[in-house]
Amino acid sequence: MSKSKKKVKNLHKPRLNVTDNISKLDDIIYIDFTKYDKWLDSVELDDFTNYFHDEKEALKKLYFVLHQLIPDIEKKGKEIFKEKHCHQVKGKQATKAIKIVKKLHGKNVLDDETEIWELSAQKGGVRIFGVFINDTFRRFYPLFMDYHHLLYSDKNYNEADYKNNKFGTEHIN
Repeated sequence: MSKSKKKVKNLHKPRLNVTDNISKLDDIIYIDFTKYDKWLDSVELDDFTNYFHDEKEALKKLYFVLHQLIPDIEKKGKEIFKEKHCHQVKGKQATKAIKIVKKLHGKNVLDDETEIWELSAQKGGVRIFGVFINDTFRRFYPLFMDYHHLLYSDKNYNEADYKNNKFGTEHIN
């Protein structure tokens, strides 16, 4: 038996609007929590502290980080770099930031040439510090939190009694 060779007519036209998702990946900031697990831990170093006054303040600030700060950063993508408080940390603040990271995560985590970045939401005053790894997209690794805006302190903004804050994340467990 021989098969007949019938031509099948394709009634569907190919889509001409295929998008290239790779070109849009450079707009994305992905926050990766898998590498540095102590990024939320409390630390005190010289005139810097991210300890809280009490559990109420801790809850309020941690809720802000999870509910607003992180979603804002991911939603804005590369547009976050246009914000005033989103920039590479330089100078004496970079030196202090590296000391804070080494105290939290160990001495061999970063070298002194690592570029640490500060990211922030539009409101709230809370800063998240970490490093970027750029491959297919921007991956941000959080290293520590600055709930009181003390790395870049401002006498008009900061209260004088942050050194009295003794409620740390270790009290939450």
